[in-house]
Amino acid sequence: MRHDERNPFSVIAHGFDIQDVGTEFDVLQRSDGIRVFVSQGAVDVSRHGEAVTPTLHVGDEVILSDDKSRTLGTDVPDIALAWTSGRLVVENTSLAAFSDQLQRYSRRKIVVARMLRPRPISGTFPLTDPDGALTTAAASIGAHVIFLGPWLAIVH
Repeated sequence: MRHDERNPFSVIAHGFDIQDVGTEFDVLQRSDGIRVFVSQGAVDVSRHGEAVTPTLHVGDEVILSDDKSRTLGTDVPDIALAWTSGRLVVENTSLAAFSDQLQRYSRRKIVVARMLRPRPISGTFPLTDPDGALTTAAASIGAHVIFLGPWLAIVH
């Protein structure tokens, strides 16, 4: 895609409008909101025509949620965009958030026991083997995975 100031590219997700200002960016729907990460250039984020964050620049990350909370931070492009090379990289991420991200690559529905959902995990996991990634993540916190046919994985 080529940047065109007269016809800017934008993504609308959950009522938020994420607009190209000459950039490359990543938008990911998560259980805690919409994550926007800027890998090149700048991005404007608005809702109903009102800016909800300052202009985001390279390395900036924001989590947008319906309760109006905004989490601004920075991340390393190689980690934030690891999915483009078949990896999922997490650091102190809840098992719930990890399984939400992994769900995009799994044919199985992933269910995590409520008491395990907040447990933090860290690591690099191959997206080519979501079952193995889930099993490894679960084992890292002393949990187990039960696979029920090709449709369901339960972490307990």
